[in-house]
Amino acid sequence: MMNNTNDRKIWMYVIVALYGVFLFRILLLRETGCYPFYYNSIQLSINGSPEKPYLEKGFSYMPFAYLFFHYMGLFSMKIARTLHHFMELFLLIITCIMFRNLALKNEKYLPFLVGITLLQISRYLHRNVCMSQINVIILFCIVACIFFYHKNNVYLSALFLACAISFKMTPGLILLYFLLKREYRVFIYTLAIIAVLNFLVPFAYWGVGDSLGIYRAWVRSLFILSGYAEQFESSTFLSFLFRYLTEYSRSWWGRYEMVNILSLSKNTVIYIYLTCSTVILLLLAKVFYVRKDELKKDIPGDKTFMKMLPDYSLIIIIMLLLSPISWQHHYVLLFIPCFYFSMYILRNGIKHDKITSALVIVPFLITGLTSPIFVGAEADRVFKAYDVFSISAFMLLAALIRIRIVSGRKSGNKQIV
Repeated sequence: MMNNTNDRKIWMYVIVALYGVFLFRILLLRETGCYPFYYNSIQLSINGSPEKPYLEKGFSYMPFAYLFFHYMGLFSMKIARTLHHFMELFLLIITCIMFRNLALKNEKYLPFLVGITLLQISRYLHRNVCMSQINVIILFCIVACIFFYHKNNVYLSALFLACAISFKMTPGLILLYFLLKREYRVFIYTLAIIAVLNFLVPFAYWGVGDSLGIYRAWVRSLFILSGYAEQFESSTFLSFLFRYLTEYSRSWWGRYEMVNILSLSKNTVIYIYLTCSTVILLLLAKVFYVRKDELKKDIPGDKTFMKMLPDYSLIIIIMLLLSPISWQHHYVLLFIPCFYFSMYILRNGIKHDKITSALVIVPFLITGLTSPIFVGAEADRVFKAYDVFSISAFMLLAALIRIRIVSGRKSGNKQIV
């Protein structure tokens, strides 16, 4: 087994190599992704009214994230974009190191876990880099929250969770998880820090008048988010329903409208989505809720990272599926469940539970091997039309549920082991 120094070197080489390939491709093809949108929005803010990016550019980030992006105004777009990519590379390395420190020290396959995990999310990571998106930053914040929580540093855990929520609201599902687990300090501190980051800090920077204008524009922008589920690149539960159950897709699918099966109305599909989402969240609440009498049992190891990793994995998958926006690059967050599944397969073997193994391996195949690099752009659009990303997330969700059920039968309780 490799020592810690060589272990870290292998991970860093893998990460740097992956990012190097992605960055070289971007430079070769001169792709800029979403960065002109960010950069021009900030320039519009600096040169005019702060709420203009929300009103004129369709900007929808929370006020803290909006303020964070203002560092771009100090540089040219090319330099700012380069700094952004190297910042995400650095944060990805730190993310992997934190996972290494949280994992079992005697894990036999630990040196290979991160490399396998990065391979599984390589398509999403590639898309994140090409689009100059911020999902690696959000992944870092979530992992840092988990890391410091298990290091018994409630304040830093709350700080990073608040930062993640202040970039995009969907990590708020993790905050709900801590509430159900009766981790009240994490819950209260996170809410307090969110208030500071999104109210006091903007007030100090822009003043009360401009800040209130930003809040009004931001709230209006939220009503636009539901329209993203109707776009070709979207891979959410609602998008999946639109693809398979309604003719509404004809206005934006072009010649791929053959996906439609039942020809339901748009409103009917939205009703199905809201009903199913409510049921899923209620079931999650039931699974995660901790009663007062359970707190007194104080089961050793019950709050260890390895015990709670399946819970985190479940939350991430649900977060991606129920979000109004989950494009391909958002699936970088699958780093967490992919790490868990890689560990599960390496520890138990493929033949231990063939159904679970299939539910874990097939998603990697249908998303990795359907990349335009292998099948071409035209075939890639067909696979996107059938939403292989949502299907892969559903299969991973099914794998988690199966592991929970099988583990419960073997151990006599509902904990995943």
